[in-house]
Amino acid sequence: MKRILLAVWISSSLSQAAQARELADWVKLSGFGTLGVVHSNDKGADYHATLEPSTGAGRSNALDSGVDSVLGVQADLQLGQNLSGTAQVVSRRLSDYNSSRPYFEWANLKYQITPNLYLRGGRIVAPMFFWSDSRMVGYAQTSVRPWGEVYLMNPITYLNGVDLGYLFKANNVLYRVGAATGKMSQTLYSNSTQASLNYHFDNTLFNLAAEYAGSTLRLGYARVDMSTQADAISAYENVLNALIANNNQTAAVIKDNVTFSNVKSDFYNIAYRYDHGPWLLQAEWARRRMGTDGIADIDGFGLLGGYRIGDWTPYLQYARTSHKGPPALPLLSGPGAALVNGLNAQFQLRLERSNIGAGVRWDVIDNVALKLQFERIDKPAGGNGFFINSTDDFTNNRRQVNLYSATLDFVF
Repeated sequence: MKRILLAVWISSSLSQAAQARELADWVKLSGFGTLGVVHSNDKGADYHATLEPSTGAGRSNALDSGVDSVLGVQADLQLGQNLSGTAQVVSRRLSDYNSSRPYFEWANLKYQITPNLYLRGGRIVAPMFFWSDSRMVGYAQTSVRPWGEVYLMNPITYLNGVDLGYLFKANNVLYRVGAATGKMSQTLYSNSTQASLNYHFDNTLFNLAAEYAGSTLRLGYARVDMSTQADAISAYENVLNALIANNNQTAAVIKDNVTFSNVKSDFYNIAYRYDHGPWLLQAEWARRRMGTDGIADIDGFGLLGGYRIGDWTPYLQYARTSHKGPPALPLLSGPGAALVNGLNAQFQLRLERSNIGAGVRWDVIDNVALKLQFERIDKPAGGNGFFINSTDDFTNNRRQVNLYSATLDFVF
């Protein structure tokens, strides 16, 4: 927390310098941040809002200030009549417990081919979700955070690659069409192996959005080619290979269905937002289909409704993750079978939960908002429901978790 407060002070100083025009006219400096705290009443597992951290609120920390806290600074550069650049540095909790080292979330060049068509390259946003552009900017969102039941389905926030965007208007409807391709490497904590896994993603994405009279409809699709490496996975594969060499047919069946290299997956997203006058409605649905039985197929849905009363916006929300597979894997016998059967049992755990929540946003002053939020998360028996560091009792039984969150969001 001391690091974050220091970073806020430094960034505020930089912002004041920019306002004093000590920076060149072709450089615009801005930023955003969230100071947050979360409490979970269940000490059987940790709640986390993003997939990178290995700890969260609940079992590891009764009161956790790292679940939502983030600081970002962005520089926009006008390098020519049609050429611009963007660099965004973000500091937030990553895989290691105390890790909040800054990293580049974006670093790219953009060429405006025509007034309605652009080409961008470098480290760019990955348009997986409706809120991908502002996923970490708490101030841009009504609730404390995007629904975990939807946004925890996919960890990809940026790509090292290129994207193309086109904007046009027809019959008073504004259309945005985009396509992107790129790579991303990431280390994530896994409930299945109780260790960190190294992922590599090759991504191709398409999206279309239409805006009219306060309404926005977005459709998105992504094809992701994923490879995963870890010591536990290497040991798992070595056992299967050894048993297959001895004509173990069950091992052959498992290896045919559980793969970790070049796994093809499809990701679909449909979102709608109505924001006009005092009324606010947001809905988002996503589907993940994996080409391996080592990762679950799931659907996610979120719905939020709010009403603005002056500087106050009370809201209600509902979200759900539904488990769609894979089918059960056969039990293996032979040397090393315990390792394989143990991991297979973890792979089969249900990624399912529902969430009913209520909150209020108070816009204290310009560019500063305070939010309070309560959620009741219902996790059925036989799965972790996106919680981490779970005990056997938490995994094997139904749990109803009360989650309390408070954030102070700001932009500058």
